Amino acid sequence: MSHCLTGQVTRHLCGGMLLASLVLPSAAAQSLGGKAPIPQQTEPPERVDLPAGSACSAFGLKNDSEAALICFRTSQASISGKWEEARQLAVELTRRYPASGIGNFWLGQIEFKKGNNISAVRQFEAAVDLNPEIELLHMDLGLCYLAIHQYKLFEQEMEWAIAHNPQIALPNYYLGQYYLYNLDQPEKAAEYFQQALRLNSGDFKSRYHLGYIFEAKNELDRGAPEYQLAMATVALQKAIFSWPLQGLARIYLLKEKFDEALRYAREAVSMEPKLASNRLTLGKLYIQMGETSKGIEELKIAAELDPADATPHYLLSRAYMKLKMIVKAEEEQKLFLEIKAAY
Repeated sequence: MSHCLTGQVTRHLCGGMLLASLVLPSAAAQSLGGKAPIPQQTEPPERVDLPAGSACSAFGLKNDSEAALICFRTSQASISGKWEEARQLAVELTRRYPASGIGNFWLGQIEFKKGNNISAVRQFEAAVDLNPEIELLHMDLGLCYLAIHQYKLFEQEMEWAIAHNPQIALPNYYLGQYYLYNLDQPEKAAEYFQQALRLNSGDFKSRYHLGYIFEAKNELDRGAPEYQLAMATVALQKAIFSWPLQGLARIYLLKEKFDEALRYAREAVSMEPKLASNRLTLGKLYIQMGETSKGIEELKIAAELDPADATPHYLLSRAYMKLKMIVKAEEEQKLFLEIKAAY
């Protein structure tokens, strides 16, 4: 397969250099077709991660006990963050089974988790060349392209996965996130999330995003039921995912039903106390309810948890000004401007 096709998009790296990235605007803090502004959410509610699934069986190793054992040990080392052990095992898989692509797959997983996105792309491309019919490979390669802003190539890999297995939900979920947060096309995003839910009714993340789109359009009575159903599914699966609780807190705050908003905001913090946006939501709610001191404490925690987010400092500046604490207000305003300029 040619790695450098003149005049057309290719998924490969030419001479070690990436093709020009297609830089697209972020959807954060923009509006939806002139309607209500998107509620503040500085990033998608999860970091992009690569599905590993049942990789060992996907590569046909389950009938080879030795290969399956090495593959399982590689998976466990990767999950545990034992990168060097995982890398050595992946290299051993590459040496023993060079035509399968399984070693390249795990090397791609390891490189991605270590933040070496371009190296990950190379490994996944090599794996796809060796074993082009494995859907998992195309999804992981696509997500690596998304991480390095190769958006068209990301779309191509997700569309390939859908075309080869229309019953798989994950590519629809990833395309939904892409259309919502990268392209600011919520209507198209909603179609993908709805399709993901048709294929997997237990997909609480797609359910959350669908509710988020309704909330952003100020269709609160449509957003709230989606959040409620998402939380019911989270509870049923005994998962940890507090974003629907945060969404409900925002909706009830907009409806000025402060007691219910406070209950959901506190539940979100209880479920994920180290999620900065949960602390931010609770802090804003306290301040709006007149409990400024409690709000300040939550906003300070939010700022510590996410030093790259300027929002807590802006809100802290306003809160301190309200308390006539001018020096602290000016300090927070300065931090707000510095972080905003840096990011």
